[in-house]
Amino acid sequence: MIKSKLSGINCQQILVHGLIFLLFLAYCIFFAVPLFNMLENTGTESRLTNISLPAETDDTRLAIDRIAVIDARVEVEGWAAIAGQTGSDIQIFVVLKGNKNTFTFQPTQYSRGDAAKALGLALDDDNFGFLALIPGDEIRPGIYKLGICVKSGGAQALQYTDWIITKSAGTIALSNRSSTQ
Repeated sequence: MIKSKLSGINCQQILVHGLIFLLFLAYCIFFAVPLFNMLENTGTESRLTNISLPAETDDTRLAIDRIAVIDARVEVEGWAAIAGQTGSDIQIFVVLKGNKNTFTFQPTQYSRGDAAKALGLALDDDNFGFLALIPGDEIRPGIYKLGICVKSGGAQALQYTDWIITKSAGTIALSNRSSTQ
């Protein structure tokens, strides 16, 4: 009985089914996780970027209005600018610098009239505000200084804040160096 069922299957069918299985296995191993991670990102999370960072400077004007850990992600909101630069072509990056790793994220930028006013610029020339939603799974365990990198009109500036982000196996914690001294 078994022999009669096997005799109906030809070599071509075995090859096709084997190929389909191998393709499915390759999909599961190589493509499923990146695809689901891409689909899971709602478009609001900050994108991990790879940029060259300048040396730390003292010409960055910035304010961190809010920093929190919510739902396994770090949320940083504030404004930043390079002294003397306008906000029309500004790019802001949030930097996490550790001993072994440095991560740079591109936040969502938006208009901040209060920042333009503080900088003495026209209110319509403003893109200084930023909101970074940094997924915790993008950060390796370690201790990181929070920095802000600004690029505007060919100028670049980088300044680290007093905020420290510590990621361990399952938690993310925030501390402020200035409040612990």
